[in-house]
Amino acid sequence: MSFNSESIVNRGLGEFDSARRLLLSAASGKGTDSAGTWMAPMAHFEAAVLAMVEVQAVERSSSSDASLNAKWEAAIDDASKHLDEAASGLGDTDLSSRLESRIAMLRDELHSKKATLG
Repeated sequence: MSFNSESIVNRGLGEFDSARRLLLSAASGKGTDSAGTWMAPMAHFEAAVLAMVEVQAVERSSSSDASLNAKWEAAIDDASKHLDEAASGLGDTDLSSRLESRIAMLRDELHSKKATLG
């Protein structure tokens, strides 16, 4: 199983720390896949998604967490940094146009969420 599919499975199972470890390893170029230049940007994108999913899980499990807005703001900042890294590492890869559009859509979602936080 590649870093990406394994990290997505871990994310789906709620094993966020394990997913983050795999993604950050791949993003830093220490992944075991030799898939080429798309790996680090895709890992950064998936790390951005993970940041948001993790807070969504906290939001679903707690009825009134007073620190939820702070958690959202921190997750949005973290996700934005990962998206910046993903965008800067795209270059001219086979998946660049697809990943660029996914980055743009997630940025739109981040802006919307930030607006709802106030």
